[in-house]
This record gives sequence, structure tokens and C-alpha cells, in this order.
Amino acid sequence: MYPALAFKLSSLTTMHAIFLLHATAYCGAIVLLWIAWRQQGRSVASSAEAVGHAAAVALIVPFRNELHNLGQMVHQVSTGIPAEWEVIWVDDHSDDGSMGFMEAVLRMHSFGSWRVIQSEGIGKKRALEAGIRAARAELIVTTDADVLFTGNPFASLVEAFSNKRVHLAAGPVLAAHGIGVLAAFQQVEWASVQLITGATFQLGAPLMCSGANLSFRRSTFFEVEGYAGNFQHLSGDDEFLLKKVAARFGRDSVAFVPDQHALVQIRPFRYWSHFVAQRQRWASKWRLHGSFGHAFGSVLGFFFPVCFLFSPLLFATGEAGIWLFGVVWMGKISFEGAALSAVLMRYGQQSHWSHYLWTSIAHPVFVAQVAVGAVRGNFTWKGRKSGLFH
Repeated sequence: MYPALAFKLSSLTTMHAIFLLHATAYCGAIVLLWIAWRQQGRSVASSAEAVGHAAAVALIVPFRNELHNLGQMVHQVSTGIPAEWEVIWVDDHSDDGSMGFMEAVLRMHSFGSWRVIQSEGIGKKRALEAGIRAARAELIVTTDADVLFTGNPFASLVEAFSNKRVHLAAGPVLAAHGIGVLAAFQQVEWASVQLITGATFQLGAPLMCSGANLSFRRSTFFEVEGYAGNFQHLSGDDEFLLKKVAARFGRDSVAFVPDQHALVQIRPFRYWSHFVAQRQRWASKWRLHGSFGHAFGSVLGFFFPVCFLFSPLLFATGEAGIWLFGVVWMGKISFEGAALSAVLMRYGQQSHWSHYLWTSIAHPVFVAQVAVGAVRGNFTWKGRKSGLFH
């Protein structure tokens, strides 16, 4: 009887230690990311604008079935982007009238530096490549047709190229403010993406960036063979290019611009399934980079949050387990809330404290759902399935 009781107590103690160590490591990782994120430098806005207006730059805007967003995007580009910048709109075989809309815009308005072309290939990467090949400028800026911005957020990215060692510069992307709990969840979740992005750039091991706010040298793009080897994947034009440039020119060749002036925003999804599908599509690339560091980071990004789903097991261990359950979750919510609120505040956005509370609670479920879909693969996005086009 006594040996059995001793074994049971030992098991309970081990369980307590495992959860406590996991929570400590998780909170410690957040602190380390937050410290690295805080150390990012900021460029001077006025200087960025001056250089951005003077440099030869081409803005590439690929689009597919974006008729409902193109009017807003045309207004943003026409009022915020310098007239001397090239602006190349690339249609990726839309079937909703998007191409006709853009052709009509160019007929009715005198935008001398604007062009709209049809991508001969299939997929976003082929559309981007078509725009890059058509561009005359050496500095390329890419964005998406559904983003929201004011002024010229890309000027700060262009400023980064005053350093001749820089071959690629990325800027911040956050979800725009919306109504409802799903919109709030996306805003906080996007803040976590920016935390990881900025911190890993600062640490010299960048994991991700967004093609919605990206700039690079045209000559660099062709020197690293652009998107070659990755055309069959629905996403990853940004991350694959980032890794190629860093591998070819060194970690100092890529930069993250954390300025508030450089922020672009994306519209939050109206449905949970659409948001999850986007993240599953992104996560499916975790084993395609050929990098142990990236794969290890992806595994940790899954392991750390999902382990919190098993914390209710502590209730079966008595009063001490119940107390530890509270400590574990209080630590998670507090550290996440402090770090992510700092990210949002840097970009002039704030969320109610309750958003951090329930987002922290729901996030492990979200990560598990995304991971399951990512492992299964075979995604459909805008009517296309991954692996069926090149």
C-alpha cells in the first residue's frame, strides 16, 4: 500500500513540476522576445519620406478577384504614393471583373506611371514575378490589393536601402480595428506575429515577413532566382524570398522597419473558418524551408501554446493542482497581455483588457486547429488548390 501511495505522490509532484516548468519557459520566451523587440531601431520619418520620394521605386500590386477592394486601393495609391513611382497592377486571372475595372481606371485618369498587366502564369508568385520583370526601377515594393494604409507607409522601407548592405526590408502589418470578438482576436493575434517578426529580425534569425509590406532590390531578386522552387505553393512568396536573400547575402542584408509610419493594415476576416484557413495555409510551409532553425521554431510555436490545453489535468491533483492551474494561466495571460499591448500601442492601437484575457484562453485551441490543417495540407485559396499550378 505504502509503495503505491508513494508512487502516486511522486507522479503528482512530477506533473506539477512539468506544468510549472512549461509555464515558466513560456513566459520566459515572451520576455526574451519582448526585450529583443524593444531593441529595434527606428528611422526618422521625415528622412524616410525624403528618400522614398527621390528614389526610383516600383510598387507591385497583384490582384485576383479583388473588385470589392480595388476602388479603395486605387484611392490609397493615388493619394499616398509619389507620382514618380511606378505602379504596376498585375491581374492573376480574375473572373470577377477586376481587370476590366483597372483598365477603366487607367482610361479615365491620367496616371502616367501606372500600368495594368495580365500575368501569363498562374498564382500570386507568377503575378509578382511578372510585375517585377515589367518594372524599370531598381527598388521593388510589394503589397496586396486589400490592404489599408494612409500616406506612404512604404517610404520608410525605401529608406532602409540607404544602407548598401540591405537587400530586403520588411514592414509591420496588423489587422485593422473591427467590431466583435473575432475582429479583436485577429488584432491581438496579429500583434503576436509582429512581436515574433520584429524580435527574430533583431536577433539575426528572421522567421517571417509579410509580402503586404515588403521591399527589395530588383537585381537581388533575380540573383537569388526569385521564387524558383516555390511556385507550387499557395503562399510563401515573402518568407521564401527572405530566406534566400539572408542565405545569399548574410543576416545584415535583411531589415525590419518597425516605424508606426510604415504600418499597413489588413481587413479582419468575418468568419472564423476563413481566418483559420489563412493561418493553415501559412503554417503549411513549416517544413519546406530546409532549415532546422525554422522547423524547430515552428515546432516550439505549436508545442508551447498547445500544452496549456492539458492544464485542466491539474484539477485531478487536489488543492495544490487547482492553485497551480491558476498560477499557470495567470502568468500566461499577464505576460502575453503586457507584451502584445506594447506592440499595439507602438502602432497607435489599443484593445480592451478583456480581449487579451479571452484571446489568451482561446489561442491554444486556435493553434491546435491550425496545426492539424497544416499537417493535412491540400489547401484551397481563391478557388485554387496547392500543388496544382506552377
